[in-house]
Amino acid sequence: ASAPSLGGGAAEGEPAPPGKKNFNIKQYKGLLGNIQDVKNSVEDDRRRAKEKQQALEARMKASEAEAAIVQKELSVQLRCAGRSYQQLLGAT
Repeated sequence: ASAPSLGGGAAEGEPAPPGKKNFNIKQYKGLLGNIQDVKNSVEDDRRRAKEKQQALEARMKASEAEAAIVQKELSVQLRCAGRSYQQLLGAT
């Protein structure tokens, strides 16, 4: 009881060589379509996840840059008022 091989079998209507069974590749056509659909779906999910990650990283960098600007501006304002940023943090 050997497994059927892909291709190389006897043509339709001809008897199969001894030890080989007739193999009909058309029976797997639907399965191949399903596999392609799953592959496309996985690739789309990966692409969307990568785009989302890149967007989040860009947003995070922008937020960090904005926070640095605000901190610098606050430091300047506090120095003008005669108090340091560290003194303010220690007071709270």
